[in-house]
Amino acid sequence: MTTFDPHQPVKITADGTVTPVTPENGKHFQLAELQGHVGGYIETFPMPKHKSRDIKRIMIMNEEGRLHGLPKNVVASAAFGPEGHIVGDVVICPSRMLR
Repeated sequence: MTTFDPHQPVKITADGTVTPVTPENGKHFQLAELQGHVGGYIETFPMPKHKSRDIKRIMIMNEEGRLHGLPKNVVASAAFGPEGHIVGDVVICPSRMLR
């Protein structure tokens, strides 16, 4: 199972690769850069709370991923929880990094 620091933004590709990412301005992600990471229009979802993490995290994914037939992202689905069926590349970051 892949684990990562909840304070560090990461990109999880559909093939399971987890890579740390940093906003271009060092503080907050801009719409265009998030669209570049997920390959299209974005959709955001709050991550389920974890008892050992007090930080609020957001998962950003391709809004049209299922329409485009993007492959299931097994790692992101597992990170999201039992109700997760996530497709395509995603970014998970602390909610404070979105403006």
